[in-house]
Amino acid sequence: MRYREAPCETGPIARKIALGDKIVNRLHKTYGSSFISRTLSRILEVWDLLIEVENHLKKLPSLLKEPSRLDLMEKVKRLNGEGAAFVEASRGMLMHRIKVIEGKIADYRIVTPSMWNLEPRCRRFLGVAEKIYNGIEKL
Repeated sequence: MRYREAPCETGPIARKIALGDKIVNRLHKTYGSSFISRTLSRILEVWDLLIEVENHLKKLPSLLKEPSRLDLMEKVKRLNGEGAAFVEASRGMLMHRIKVIEGKIADYRIVTPSMWNLEPRCRRFLGVAEKIYNGIEKL
């Protein structure tokens, strides 16, 4: 995908740079949008996520005292509406849109990270995935 004709990048390296991560900023400055920068960004992001999971698990004993199941089937059958969700997957932004009529999915659409990263060629700019291959010798 493009914004004002320029390729847009999402994913761990973009998130870590936007958050001001010193390690990833140094990697990107030294190696650019290379395989090593992207891979290490993913590893560092997983590390951060593991710390968050650990913090949430520490709260689990108090949450287990709350009811865990509600019978909602009758309400679901009357459900009508539309929704959208955006989440950062390991390779970039993942977007979902859904429309529900009488409890059944009437329309569902998804934009995957590959649609962002593997976009059609542009005359002015390399795409996100194309940049990865800069400096890699062909086998």
